[in-house]
Amino acid sequence: MTQHTPTPYTLDTEGDPSVIIAGPTEVFIASVSDPLSQLPITDEDYANAAFIVRACNCFDDMLEALDFLLPLVRVEKARLLTAEGIKDLDNFGQLLQKARGEV
Repeated sequence: MTQHTPTPYTLDTEGDPSVIIAGPTEVFIASVSDPLSQLPITDEDYANAAFIVRACNCFDDMLEALDFLLPLVRVEKARLLTAEGIKDLDNFGQLLQKARGEV
């Protein structure tokens, strides 16, 4: 499978009616809103682009942290389920597989 453009990604809103998501060396990744419409970007467009950039930039680190925690979660599952606010840990491993694109 082809690898994605390495992170970190950044936002660029200068000189364009859309929000551009760019990779290192300003390589184009994506555009949020329609650059052909010439309509100004909205706060929601910018918020969506910022969310995508934050998610992409922290994805590998989050995946590594979750991978490290998986064995601990399995060992401490019973105790963790009694903690306030934790509802279900059964799908923790499946979540990691989904994040890796394995399911």
